Amino acid sequence: MFGYNIKESTMATYLAVGTTWRSIRQPYVMANYTWRELQYKYAAVSTTWREVYKKAPPPPPVIGDMIHGGMYLGETASYHVIMAVSGDYDSTADFNTAKMMCNSLDLNGFYDWELPLLTEVRQMSTYLQVLNANGAKLTETMYYWTDTRSGTNAYVVKLSDGTEMVHVPVRQNLYRAIRRIYK
Repeated sequence: MFGYNIKESTMATYLAVGTTWRSIRQPYVMANYTWRELQYKYAAVSTTWREVYKKAPPPPPVIGDMIHGGMYLGETASYHVIMAVSGDYDSTADFNTAKMMCNSLDLNGFYDWELPLLTEVRQMSTYLQVLNANGAKLTETMYYWTDTRSGTNAYVVKLSDGTEMVHVPVRQNLYRAIRRIYK
């Protein structure tokens, strides 16, 4: 009907058995056609186009999206970073109290909150305007604790300009909890 094309016949086979959109794993096939052309091309297949469309994976999160109990902050090679979003968690505390408060936080049904690493607070500084525009309420002019240590001291970061310093643990600084979702 359409001529023998291994890409088209493979796609039709996947659609006919009702596998998920992710299992197709052939985005180059989709790129060559419009939605209307694909709908027409595979109309004879037992799985309807609407069923396939419903199984399509959601778009990846972007920085500032609300997901998994907090605001999406980005990702590393092994995990996604979610930041707690509430002005209530921008309290000042010494390092040990800040770490304890983050570890004991129960927010939106999640209990795995932690004090962020230096790289994660750097990311908060980089995307400060985007995060605040989406409701993060981060204080720009104060320093935030990180869980990155330097001997007995800990690093802090000023979000407005990304200034990093090492403070003694008894000093009062802001803190914001994050959680990691491992891939």
